[in-house]
Amino acid sequence: MIDLKLQKKLNKSALSGLIRFQEKFYAIADDELSLISFTELAEDPIKEYELFPGELPKNFAERKKAKPDFESLLLLTSMNCLLAIPSGSKQNR
Repeated sequence: MIDLKLQKKLNKSALSGLIRFQEKFYAIADDELSLISFTELAEDPIKEYELFPGELPKNFAERKKAKPDFESLLLLTSMNCLLAIPSGSKQNR
Protein backbone atom coordinates (compact mmCIF):
# COMPACT_ATOMS: atom_id res chain seq x y z
CA MET A 1 0.00 0.00 0.00
CA ILE A 2 1.38 3.41 -0.97
CA ASP A 3 1.41 6.09 1.75
CA LEU A 4 -1.21 8.84 1.35
CA LYS A 5 1.50 11.53 1.59
CA LEU A 6 3.26 9.89 -1.33
CA GLN A 7 0.05 9.69 -3.36
CA LYS A 8 -0.43 13.43 -2.92
CA LYS A 9 3.19 14.11 -3.89
CA LEU A 10 2.83 12.03 -7.09
CA ASN A 11 0.05 14.39 -8.23
CA LYS A 12 -1.24 12.02 -10.92
CA SER A 13 -4.94 11.51 -11.59
CA ALA A 14 -4.59 7.84 -12.45
CA LEU A 15 -1.73 5.44 -13.02
CA SER A 16 -2.11 2.96 -15.87
CA GLY A 17 0.90 0.88 -14.95
CA LEU A 18 2.82 0.36 -11.72
CA ILE A 19 5.78 -1.98 -11.19
CA ARG A 20 8.09 -2.51 -8.26
CA PHE A 21 11.63 -3.35 -9.30
CA GLN A 22 14.84 -3.24 -7.24
CA GLU A 23 13.34 -1.29 -4.31
CA LYS A 24 11.74 1.36 -6.56
CA PHE A 25 8.33 1.83 -8.08
CA TYR A 26 7.95 2.78 -11.74
CA ALA A 27 4.67 4.16 -13.03
CA ILE A 28 2.98 5.59 -16.09
CA ALA A 29 -0.24 7.52 -16.46
CA ASP A 30 -2.32 7.43 -19.61
CA ASP A 31 -2.27 11.22 -19.96
CA GLU A 32 1.43 11.92 -19.33
CA LEU A 33 4.53 11.87 -21.53
CA SER A 34 6.91 10.54 -18.88
CA LEU A 35 7.64 7.48 -16.80
CA ILE A 36 8.09 8.25 -13.10
CA SER A 37 10.08 6.43 -10.45
CA PHE A 38 9.84 6.72 -6.69
CA THR A 39 10.34 4.81 -3.45
CA GLU A 40 7.85 4.13 -0.67
CA LEU A 41 9.22 7.08 1.29
CA ALA A 42 7.37 10.33 0.69
CA GLU A 43 10.59 12.26 1.44
CA ASP A 44 12.51 10.67 -1.45
CA PRO A 45 12.53 12.53 -4.78
CA ILE A 46 10.30 11.50 -7.66
CA LYS A 47 12.24 11.13 -10.90
CA GLU A 48 10.72 11.57 -14.35
CA TYR A 49 11.98 9.94 -17.54
CA GLU A 50 10.74 11.52 -20.76
CA LEU A 51 9.19 8.98 -23.13
CA PHE A 52 7.85 11.51 -25.63
CA PRO A 53 9.09 15.09 -26.16
CA GLY A 54 6.91 18.14 -25.74
CA GLU A 55 4.06 19.16 -23.49
CA LEU A 56 0.43 18.15 -23.36
CA PRO A 57 -2.32 20.79 -23.35
CA LYS A 58 -3.85 21.71 -19.99
CA ASN A 59 -7.39 21.77 -21.43
CA PHE A 60 -9.02 18.38 -20.79
CA ALA A 61 -10.53 17.87 -24.27
CA GLU A 62 -7.33 18.88 -26.07
CA ARG A 63 -5.19 16.80 -23.69
CA LYS A 64 -7.39 13.76 -24.29
CA LYS A 65 -6.80 14.02 -28.06
CA ALA A 66 -3.02 14.46 -27.71
CA LYS A 67 -2.17 12.03 -24.89
CA PRO A 68 -0.20 8.83 -25.60
CA ASP A 69 -2.84 6.83 -23.69
CA PHE A 70 -0.57 4.34 -21.94
CA GLU A 71 -2.41 1.19 -20.91
CA SER A 72 0.22 -0.93 -19.24
CA LEU A 73 3.78 -1.16 -18.01
CA LEU A 74 5.74 -4.40 -18.28
CA LEU A 75 8.98 -5.51 -16.68
CA LEU A 76 11.10 -7.48 -19.14
CA THR A 77 13.33 -9.32 -16.69
CA SER A 78 15.46 -11.03 -19.33
CA MET A 79 16.48 -7.61 -20.68
CA ASN A 80 16.35 -5.77 -17.33
CA CYS A 81 14.11 -3.04 -18.75
CA LEU A 82 10.57 -1.68 -18.75
CA LEU A 83 8.14 -1.52 -21.65
CA ALA A 84 5.35 1.09 -21.67
CA ILE A 85 2.46 0.04 -23.88
CA PRO A 86 0.09 2.63 -25.42
CA SER A 87 -3.48 1.76 -26.39
CA GLY A 88 -2.83 1.80 -30.15
CA SER A 89 -6.33 3.19 -30.65
CA LYS A 90 -5.06 6.09 -32.79
CA GLN A 91 -2.00 6.75 -34.94
CA ASN A 92 -0.35 8.92 -32.23
CA ARG A 93 -0.79 6.09 -29.73
